[in-house]
Amino acid sequence: MAAINAGDAEALLALYAADAVQVGYDDVVRGRGALRPRIEAWLAEAPAVQEVAYSEAEDTILFEASDGRVHGYGTLVLRDGLIWRETVGVIPSAGSPATAASNPASVELEPYREWTARDVPDPRTAGRDVLMPALMEIVEAEGPILAGRAFSLYTRASGGKKLTTAAKAPLTGSAWRLKIQDRLAIGRQGATTIESDDVLRPAGSPPVWLRELGPRTLEEVPLDEVAALMQRLREAGATDLKRGVLDTYRLVRLTARADEYLERALVLASA
Repeated sequence: MAAINAGDAEALLALYAADAVQVGYDDVVRGRGALRPRIEAWLAEAPAVQEVAYSEAEDTILFEASDGRVHGYGTLVLRDGLIWRETVGVIPSAGSPATAASNPASVELEPYREWTARDVPDPRTAGRDVLMPALMEIVEAEGPILAGRAFSLYTRASGGKKLTTAAKAPLTGSAWRLKIQDRLAIGRQGATTIESDDVLRPAGSPPVWLRELGPRTLEEVPLDEVAALMQRLREAGATDLKRGVLDTYRLVRLTARADEYLERALVLASA
């Protein structure tokens, strides 16, 4: 609580084990490194958290807390004095903007098909002929998929903690080779390079596929997929399209980063 209210991301992260896992309704985050951007983004909003309820046993903590906008609850399982496993859920606090927002429209989405991770070679040392089949496997399972997510999935499967420049370069080259072979399509017209926010999909497959959020963060959903969802929500009678997207994806908080991304999707949907 002290670390949260002081906005001290390093102090808060230090309470988590290196292999900590956080399980929520929206996604599962594995590892302290993966938790860092989420914690930093949350603390940047300067949440004023207050404890609502607390109970503990030898290695388990049950908690409820509120920052005035959302009400959080969950459990912490400790190992060697650090948070090893965490479950967390949030609901809007009474009177919060999320509670006040009304969005009766709903849209049915296809289930998200997640790539089943397996052992793959280190992208920094493996040859292109080894990288290409595994990368294509990821795109075939989850495409349309942002290149950054596809490369990160491969990197984590290979044992890496995050996508580095050294790992990204050979993966980008392999993806480009797949494009030349007409096996993979890039969403950006006239692309001569592959950027992290480019959309990759199997050649000949639909460019947009409306699916549940699945294991993705909001920013990992291709922008044109979010825009297509907004169009469907508008057709269903929704007026607040940003809140409609959050409700459809079962997200609660409209962070500054999410608001910026949804604004870009709104412009695309309007166009």
